[in-house]
Amino acid sequence: MLLSESYEPGTFIPYLILIFDLIKGMSWPLAVAVVAYFFSSELKDLIPRVSHVGKDGIVISPPHQVVPELKKVESVEPSDKLLKELSDPSAIVLEEENRRSLEAVTDGTKEDRLLRALTIQQMYFGFARAYADIFGSQIRALKELNSNGKTRSEAEAQFADLKKELPVFEKWSLDSYIKFLCDWNFIEEKNGRFEITLTGRNFLLYLVEFGLSEDRLN
Repeated sequence: MLLSESYEPGTFIPYLILIFDLIKGMSWPLAVAVVAYFFSSELKDLIPRVSHVGKDGIVISPPHQVVPELKKVESVEPSDKLLKELSDPSAIVLEEENRRSLEAVTDGTKEDRLLRALTIQQMYFGFARAYADIFGSQIRALKELNSNGKTRSEAEAQFADLKKELPVFEKWSLDSYIKFLCDWNFIEEKNGRFEITLTGRNFLLYLVEFGLSEDRLN
């Protein structure tokens, strides 16, 4: 079995290897179908990184992250298209509930409430995009920074330990590893120290509020 990176104990990879050992006598198309059936949810994260499947096993490409452009969360421009009649029953029910809530606002803050709700939803949308590509180790790093900042030398030493734990990062530098966090404005470097930003703290609160796990690849 050929894997290009290591996985923590307890993941489904050992079971995947066992399955492949048991079905060596099958044709490879059938074997892949069997694995896909039993491990469909786990394969969701791995499939985009499977670069080769053959008689010698599976080769998984190194991790990558989609780094957002400067405008990470697009603003919503007022448009007549937004007033198109809704056809989704769930959306219709939701809009009616929102309409009733707005009609109950009589203190002149209706527009401010709408603007704030839109802003928060845009932030949540951005956090969802970030969560789709963030590494578990980066979430843990954010949680550590939330307790206390780190000097660059401390961060370098910690990243060296991470590369020993996860050899997939062997060719990565600290700066390439934290670029994703910096571009999302989750962390910043000030006077040689890395600190979590208020946006980074709100991202961690978002994970807690929606019960999102830090147990992710890498």
